[in-house]
Amino acid sequence: MEPVDLDEEVRKSHYRAIFLSDIHLGTRGCQADRLVAFLKAHTCDVIYLVGDIVDGWRLRSNFYWPQAHNNVVRRFLTLVRRGSRLVYVTGNHEYVHERTRLPLSVGYRFLRWFHRPGECTLVTTSSHRRELEARGFEHLRVWGRGVDTSRFRPLAKRVVRRRPRLLYVGRVAVEKNIEAFLSLPVDADKVVVGDGPHRADYQRRFPEAEWCGYRYGEELVASYADADAFVFPSVMDTFGLVMLEAMACGTPVAAFPVTGPGDVVRDGVNGALDEDLGRAVERALDVSRQSCRDFALASDWRAVAERFLRALPTG
Repeated sequence: MEPVDLDEEVRKSHYRAIFLSDIHLGTRGCQADRLVAFLKAHTCDVIYLVGDIVDGWRLRSNFYWPQAHNNVVRRFLTLVRRGSRLVYVTGNHEYVHERTRLPLSVGYRFLRWFHRPGECTLVTTSSHRRELEARGFEHLRVWGRGVDTSRFRPLAKRVVRRRPRLLYVGRVAVEKNIEAFLSLPVDADKVVVGDGPHRADYQRRFPEAEWCGYRYGEELVASYADADAFVFPSVMDTFGLVMLEAMACGTPVAAFPVTGPGDVVRDGVNGALDEDLGRAVERALDVSRQSCRDFALASDWRAVAERFLRALPTG
């Protein structure tokens, strides 16, 4: 990567908080040099590291750790020495149960201990708050999620096809329950946008699906907007921002009636929920695309940001 020429004003940029999500150190797709340049150009009071910072599953199967990834770790340590607080927000610990069969009670016991000293724990939805309260968590506050509706938008003109086009966007891994989508007995074209540790296995078993790998920017927007229905098979995600992105592009969502989709999908308005994912797809295909877009427009990022700022410690 070419050296980044930053003027003095940019170098002095300071923020209350910076969020860095799913960096995936240990993989070839990690943008380590760009991240280091960004961290050199910005300072903050708190750095929140969210989700898969180091991709341990990929490292286990194919070790990859260049100097650039060491540089990221060193930059974090430098910022901490200069006064920034570093906060790590783990992913859903039920994924660990799915992969290792570690009893859920062990994970929840640890998380209750970890979160108890906090002034509050932010959750994405009301149903997630109720679920965690039932497991003994305290000081929970709903934060919510939003979507950039100026970026994620419908296509001016969609292609008319003989068969419906069903889309999945996300990590290709066992915890996403993607097999429930791939094995649906429906007369439709299935498209997978994303990558992950189980892609090779699923691609071998389901060669009829269209495997696109990662897509970004306008290419990703076009994938959402070109689909007839977005299928969200996960039963463990607490929200699933991809659902809002699909709706913003006018595409209805089919999902299971579980935490996450239950807080986002309104039957007949922006998609369909059903214990039978195939029936959910059938009903979602009849939903108005304009109705999906209208629902997404009501999810304002400004309101979400204001709720987060109100939740920050004042001391």
